[in-house]
Amino acid sequence: MVTRNKNGALTQLERSIVKALLAEGWRNQDIQALVNVGRNATINGARITEVKNDDGIRCSDEEEVEFFKIKKNSYDYKTGLNVFDDERLIRARESMILAVQVFNSPTTLFKTEVFTILANVAWTYLLHEFYERKHVNIVSSDGRSLWDLYTCVT
Repeated sequence: MVTRNKNGALTQLERSIVKALLAEGWRNQDIQALVNVGRNATINGARITEVKNDDGIRCSDEEEVEFFKIKKNSYDYKTGLNVFDDERLIRARESMILAVQVFNSPTTLFKTEVFTILANVAWTYLLHEFYERKHVNIVSSDGRSLWDLYTCVT
């Protein structure tokens, strides 16, 4: 008997999206290609067939399907980051790139100060993402950060 990798299973949302795409007439391999974008554990065609044969799965509405497509098409294949899932990491990366560009610019005279500020922003975004992934509450109810960079590091 072959044991299945649970990480490769479709989520409930993915099942309903797959059901809707099948109803739209999408081919199994096209659905598989879309669903596998950005996943750590990819699925095979058998998962699509399981959804096709299961009448108990509801179809997602058109708005849900469109957002799913937009999100899947928002991955940067160079970095592997997605603007919906990895906004802080993208901002941290941009801030550090800008910091280095400013510091290396021969025409900028205020470069040390600007580098320091942008590097601080980059590290703050990076550490906020780290703590959020560890399920540490660092954001207040009004959306403001409770922790500055010093608090994140100590």
